[in-house]
Amino acid sequence: SMAAMLPFPSGREREGGGAFGKNFQISIISTIVVSLSLLVIADNVYVQSSKYISLGSSVLKEQHVSESLDALKEAKLSHMSGKHMDKSALSLSGPFVPVAGVEKVKVEIYLESQDRATQVLTEWVIGPVVGSPDIDKILELKIFAWGNARLLNPDDSVSSADVNIEAVLKRGTPKFLCEHGPSECEGNAWINCLQDLYPDLHQWFRVFTCMETLSCSDAQAPVRDSIVGTGAAARLPCRGTPGEVVGDCLREYEPEMDPAALQQCVAGERGSRLLLENMQRTAALDPPLDHVPWFVVEGRVLNSPNRTDAFLLGRRVCDAYAAKARAARGLPPNATVELPEGCLFFPDAPPFFDVSYPVNQVGITALWIVGGVLFGVSVTLLACWKYHNTREA
Repeated sequence: SMAAMLPFPSGREREGGGAFGKNFQISIISTIVVSLSLLVIADNVYVQSSKYISLGSSVLKEQHVSESLDALKEAKLSHMSGKHMDKSALSLSGPFVPVAGVEKVKVEIYLESQDRATQVLTEWVIGPVVGSPDIDKILELKIFAWGNARLLNPDDSVSSADVNIEAVLKRGTPKFLCEHGPSECEGNAWINCLQDLYPDLHQWFRVFTCMETLSCSDAQAPVRDSIVGTGAAARLPCRGTPGEVVGDCLREYEPEMDPAALQQCVAGERGSRLLLENMQRTAALDPPLDHVPWFVVEGRVLNSPNRTDAFLLGRRVCDAYAAKARAARGLPPNATVELPEGCLFFPDAPPFFDVSYPVNQVGITALWIVGGVLFGVSVTLLACWKYHNTREA
């Protein structure tokens, strides 16, 4: 047996050297404690690292981003209350009326339903922009949920942009591989079907925002597990996958929507077709998508190469509309045009971020491996020691 192969003392040696056995057990137990400590440290470091958001080459901690945005908002409101604030371009005397014949500003956002940066920017950027006063009168928003997903196509020689959608659908229900797992594929389908069946921005966007806010992203756990420190957001814990939370969002924000029709779209051919169409559209982007969410305003990428420019979405929408309105009226580039009141709140530059860097993932893995090996070896030695003592007795 393994115990016989190990250099444990015999019964006679134990009688004369009880101190050895006692010290041996103390050493093994101490090693177990150390190994468990390493595992706990590795787990805590991993949880903390999951609270960072990747924006370009920098890694930003959510708390720092939130504090910076709060400070920016306070500064903006303070500036608004100043005596020298120019409000001549705003429609303060009555409801804002867009210039006749001027098309809305087209904004396209390419994203993944369970990507953490997508969820954060939905809460901090996209939601506040859409919810600003009268912005909906100049904004045409379309979201394409696909991102870095893949079609499991047996013909790998065909690029995503050239896939024959009809041929794929004729073969049966297509299989997709999403970056954050199967639940993200379902979440992407829900986002697409919401817009397809209910194209009114005021309807689908509220459900979309709710779903993104409540669903768990990669490295997060539902609220029922957050007590053990698995990475769920402390301020607004997630509740599950997009498919698990969308029912609550529909009941709370758009009870008149037909859940059965939406579910049929998500699980049926229509949902697959929308995903395939988004795949082709994403693959055809120029410049090509290299991160999500990917913002395109009037055909121009907003947040590349500087990803923090995503926080300028509202300002770019207002500037684009102003340029269209001036052109329609034959005004010079610096002429004042009437803008929605919401344009007053948008920043002119990205907020300043306190950049932080999480612990290297290789170091976390090393801690897990060392702790696990030490724990396994220590428990094995202790078990063999007890077994050896029992046989000798």
